[in-house]
Amino acid sequence: MSLKIKTKLRYGIGLLFESEGDTLSQTLKSDYGNYSDVLRKAFHHELVSLSRRKDREYCEVANPRVSVALAGTPEQVRRLIPDAENGLMSRFCFYIIRFKRGIRNVFATSDISQSKNAMFKLLGDKFCHLHEEFVRQGNYSFSLPSDLQEHFIEYLSRVNEECCDEVDNKMQGVVRRMGLIAYRIMMVLTAVRHLENMPHESYSSDETIQLICHKYDYSIAMSICETLLCHAVFIYRNLSGNQPKRLQSLSQETGIYARRNTLYNMLPETFTKKDYDATVLALGENGSTANKWIEAFIKDGKLCRIEQGKYRKIF
Repeated sequence: MSLKIKTKLRYGIGLLFESEGDTLSQTLKSDYGNYSDVLRKAFHHELVSLSRRKDREYCEVANPRVSVALAGTPEQVRRLIPDAENGLMSRFCFYIIRFKRGIRNVFATSDISQSKNAMFKLLGDKFCHLHEEFVRQGNYSFSLPSDLQEHFIEYLSRVNEECCDEVDNKMQGVVRRMGLIAYRIMMVLTAVRHLENMPHESYSSDETIQLICHKYDYSIAMSICETLLCHAVFIYRNLSGNQPKRLQSLSQETGIYARRNTLYNMLPETFTKKDYDATVLALGENGSTANKWIEAFIKDGKLCRIEQGKYRKIF
């Protein structure tokens, strides 16, 4: 009778950084590296279990915390995530970097202190010190003020409707997880703000420090996720086969997000309803649909109404 060894791993903290997305793709396909389900569970910090044939060992990670940072080409994304319905797709944040023609001057500076590596080393050392102080202070709880909670739910509900109408009902999974990602970004920004204004007095190890999200951190997080969602729509359509494999420019994206963002970016800092209608006409948008976008911009905190028929962009 063989004995099966059970091991519980206490920490389960990891960072996977790869400059070539194919490296992870090959790992996921190998006989000993079918970790796609591990990554999906780790996103939600769910218990992960692994069985190893060698020594008949069974391992459990109760609270996995894994970060994955990958770079690669659109085709590498397709190999990593074969189809849009794969749960990995909604758990990743995508950002498409536009093609830039030219040769970088590698001889531009001889001062090592000005190099990117040196800059990130300084930032890393600073963050490490702040993180140690942050952890040393004890336990934390995070919350959104009630008005931001209401705005958060309204925004996600509207975005979900738009994505389902304009793209596919299966985009709902992406929108839902983007809400979780936005919340996590708010937590990080709130923690950084706390670190910058951290009091000198020490807290009791049993005391829970209350962190409340500032409206600026909320706006930044939501703005970041709105951009990420636009890029996610582009990737989703590519994986779904709704656009050619040879990726088009993001400016050619016809989804409601890109169209609305294009309109917003074309507007001057201050404009009238007449100016707005002229821009809508120039873009060939439907007038009644575009009129609804004004209220959406106001709800999202992007516009404020100065007076009747006159508006100002906030950011």
